[in-house]
Amino acid sequence: MALTMSGKKQKSIRSFWAAKIQPPKKVARSEEMVEETMEKTERETVGEIVTAETTEEERVEKTVEETVEEMVEEMVEERMKETAEETAEETAETTRRAEVKVAVAMVQHNVPFAVSDHFSPLLKECFRDSTTAQNFKCASTKTTCIINEAVAPHFKNKLVMKMRDNPFTLITDGSNDTGQEKMNPLTVRVFDSDSGKVVHRFLDMCTTSGRSCGTAEVIFQKMNEVLQKHAIPWGNCVSLSIDNAPVNTGARNSIASRILNENANTYIHGCPCHIIHNTAKEAGLRFLEVTGFDPEDLAVDVGYWFKGSTNRKGYLSEFCEFHGSEYMEILQHISIRWLSLERCLTRLLQQYEPLTSYFKSLNEKQPRFRRLVDAFSNPLTEVYLLFYQATLPAFSTLNLLLQREKSSIFLLHEEMTKFIRKLCAKFLKLAALQNQDVHEIQYKDPSNQLPGEKLNIGFITRATLNRLLDAGDITPQQVERFQQAALAFLLRAVEYAMNKLPLRETLLKHAKFVDVQQRTECGVEDALYFVERFPELLPFHGPQEHDQLSEEFLDYQLMDIPMPQDPATFDTEAFWGNMSSLKNRSLRGQHTLFNRSTRRKAKRTTILLLHVGKVEVLKLGWVKEKGVGGRFFILSILSLVDVSLSSSFCPRVFFMVDMPGTGT
Repeated sequence: MALTMSGKKQKSIRSFWAAKIQPPKKVARSEEMVEETMEKTERETVGEIVTAETTEEERVEKTVEETVEEMVEEMVEERMKETAEETAEETAETTRRAEVKVAVAMVQHNVPFAVSDHFSPLLKECFRDSTTAQNFKCASTKTTCIINEAVAPHFKNKLVMKMRDNPFTLITDGSNDTGQEKMNPLTVRVFDSDSGKVVHRFLDMCTTSGRSCGTAEVIFQKMNEVLQKHAIPWGNCVSLSIDNAPVNTGARNSIASRILNENANTYIHGCPCHIIHNTAKEAGLRFLEVTGFDPEDLAVDVGYWFKGSTNRKGYLSEFCEFHGSEYMEILQHISIRWLSLERCLTRLLQQYEPLTSYFKSLNEKQPRFRRLVDAFSNPLTEVYLLFYQATLPAFSTLNLLLQREKSSIFLLHEEMTKFIRKLCAKFLKLAALQNQDVHEIQYKDPSNQLPGEKLNIGFITRATLNRLLDAGDITPQQVERFQQAALAFLLRAVEYAMNKLPLRETLLKHAKFVDVQQRTECGVEDALYFVERFPELLPFHGPQEHDQLSEEFLDYQLMDIPMPQDPATFDTEAFWGNMSSLKNRSLRGQHTLFNRSTRRKAKRTTILLLHVGKVEVLKLGWVKEKGVGGRFFILSILSLVDVSLSSSFCPRVFFMVDMPGTGT
């Protein structure tokens, strides 16, 4: 109200009150002093009010700031805690992965678990700036637990699940008896849809014990228990891979006969690698009967004579210098190693002159030394060695083919036939081989055989033989006996191979259509053979289904498949693996096997056909479609990895682990 009053009125009021409050005996103050006093009082009052308001605002602001700071601090602490927990969890996860990878790598490379006791301190010392290395704690006990209690059960479960739903091959072979229990490792070949390849996995050790631990009944009982335990049907077992022992492949009381009782369609055969090795051995025995020379005995005697003796090796090196040749280590022949004899004999020929001088210069009384002196004193010993050097590659080439990593089932029948013909060409006339099936060759007929001087025994062998004869070091009678021995060797080799190799195996003949290079020489009957061979796995026998298969097979034959510059390097397995995964593309020009529409969820049945011993897997994938007017099939044939068994077969790595970053 004071703001709306006029100046005069305010002044009169102030004067009235000033006069009123003045004591009557004192002099009244002037209006200016009263006005100044009033203004001062007003200013002080307003200041007090403003100060009070400012103090309240500051208090509120301070309270708010303190609250916000507390909340921010709490959030920061919580976030830091979460970050620390995430970092710790991430570090722990990284450390666990490192521990698992190291453990798996040790299994892959057959490294003793005791080595892992040194890893933790070693990694901490070498990688001080790495959190993972500093947290790495995986000694032998933990490594064992990781493999046996974590990795192995995981991959075994995956294997069991695949075996329940897919065809597979069983592979087994007994170990040497070194304790009270006999190990019969049971491994499996099965198609892995993730990698598009056939994988080889360990299933169970199948240990047996007691007096009958090595009988077919006990071994099969263990195998059957393993499959029943994991609910794996015998109907999915399409092949059994075993060696040629009677307990394995006998017609009645054997493992094979018992498996055939469970699944009559299982394909069973012995090991061709053993057969090739035994073929050379049987031929060598016939050569021994005629000449008295055994290359294995010579290789073993020479190897053991120099083994572990630095003095003898040093003496031999002096003879090498004398003859102007380089000293080379004498190789040790192992009779159970199929390919070692050829290498040992080649090494003996490389060192033949120094060895001859060595044994002729010394005078030792040991029986082995006297045998070696007699051998190197005989001029024909070099001829014998050269003959074996020229002949053994025919055996080792086929043996290596059977042991290769790539698929070879589609080549096996042709390669075995070539092997027989190659041996026959060494001692038969050309007319006896031309236009003749391998089973129709009359190789035992003397009229079809070449004379001794025309036998194909190797150019160097023939030249050395003639040189020794011209020099008078050997007689014509010795030459004749050697030629008879060479003929006996070749005859026995052909005879044994014809009787033992699976040349009449129908499956191998029909498997050739898997090879894209031989597809034009085959017919749809080759594919139909597998449908008829496994009617339960491929229940597609109607006329319409056969017509559909014929169309797809014709499309396969008409495909334009680019080939590498060297056709031998073509990866057949990879080709079929890719083909089986393709859908909805036209065959011609796009390299598929079908042209379909309206694809729905499909059910694929796979068949593994293995040539046992040198196990070969053939996979025919058929897709059964629904909702498109009946059954349709996709021809998807995969030639898969083969396996070679020997009498000493035992997997070194029980679980082949596929871990990221391990290269496994």
